[in-house]
Amino acid sequence: MAKAASIRMAVLLLLAAATALASFYPGSEASGVTPPHRRAAAQSSAAVQSSGSEVDGAVPVEDEEEVDPFAPRGWQAPPPPQDAPKTVVEAAPPAPAAPPGPPPLPYKFMGMMNDGETSQQIVYLSKGDQIVEVQGGETLDGTYKVLHVDADHIEFEHVPTGEKQVLNIAANDK
Repeated sequence: MAKAASIRMAVLLLLAAATALASFYPGSEASGVTPPHRRAAAQSSAAVQSSGSEVDGAVPVEDEEEVDPFAPRGWQAPPPPQDAPKTVVEAAPPAPAAPPGPPPLPYKFMGMMNDGETSQQIVYLSKGDQIVEVQGGETLDGTYKVLHVDADHIEFEHVPTGEKQVLNIAANDK
């Protein structure tokens, strides 16, 4: 019985080897089965023969193009070749920039007091953590001059640019 089992095992191994060999080395094309890479070559050779560029209908095998399965592919067509001479287009010089305006006012309105003796409005402004007491006509930090103090706004002049800026005062609820 051991001899029959060893013969059966040898036959199965022989059949497995023959199957593996047949799958890696397909038979001739006369068998009617054409592998996919040979089908593509046959189609391209038929196109070449119909164009009449081949002599005697023979298609050289070395002209077959290898397809790289790992090559990057995309949906867009490749850009056209750049054979034409490029014309140099000079850009127009940039337009002169508008002069920068004054920076935003760094002061915020804190409160207002009317001095009864001089009838002058005293305004309290804040700049960050500092509280500044101003009256009309004063210059703050050498950059802002208080032009006019009114009940609803304070008018400043930015000294370096000479432009006027207005700080609105919140309406009083009375």
